[in-house]
Amino acid sequence: MNGIWIRSQDKGLHNVISFKAPGAEYWESKIKCYSLYGVVCNGYVPFLGEYATKERALQVLDEIQQFIADCQHCKDDKMFTPAFIMPAE
Repeated sequence: MNGIWIRSQDKGLHNVISFKAPGAEYWESKIKCYSLYGVVCNGYVPFLGEYATKERALQVLDEIQQFIADCQHCKDDKMFTPAFIMPAE
């Protein structure tokens, strides 16, 4: 199975094959936070995390991208790829 294992903020473990752009979540017509969602192979779109700003949500996507790049270098040395743990904030 291809993808990256991600431990979501709500402690779910998902093999994510792609990501949805950070989306604003509203409460009483005001932006409450920006949420990140992944896409898994069966089409399910699990919640991964929420952040106070769009910039922070994009920074977390950058962290995931770096994690994937770092894992590619050690892929031959390990039987399993570690899971990325979504930051709390």
